[in-house]
Amino acid sequence: MRNAILLVLLTFLIACSGKPSNAELERQLWASLEADGVGEIFSLTEFEKLNGYEKSDRIYIADVRYQLTFRKDLEAWAEEIQQSSEDKPFEAFGAGMGLVALQLRYGNFKAGDTISQADKITYIKTEKGWRVED
Repeated sequence: MRNAILLVLLTFLIACSGKPSNAELERQLWASLEADGVGEIFSLTEFEKLNGYEKSDRIYIADVRYQLTFRKDLEAWAEEIQQSSEDKPFEAFGAGMGLVALQLRYGNFKAGDTISQADKITYIKTEKGWRVED
């Protein structure tokens, strides 16, 4: 009985701690990247929280490291954009500019290439859980 009470108390204390779990940090980082449209270009792997601290009961700052893996080649993206926007010149222009920005930033990438990232990310606790601050 005593062990059961201690287990319930420990579970309560962990649940009430202000910091998000590592899995939640990764989930919210990916949700933020997907919202920016990166989900079509990359997949997120090798996520690791290096350090973190509670700035307040609603703000958590985390130093994280992760890898982004390209889903497609630069050439495949260019071909896909060209085919999908042949009759939409303004969309084609916008997509082409985005592709140029990707090439300038990452070079002539191939599917499966990875990029290592290290960031300091601010997470905010909302009524519906944690989210990455924009």
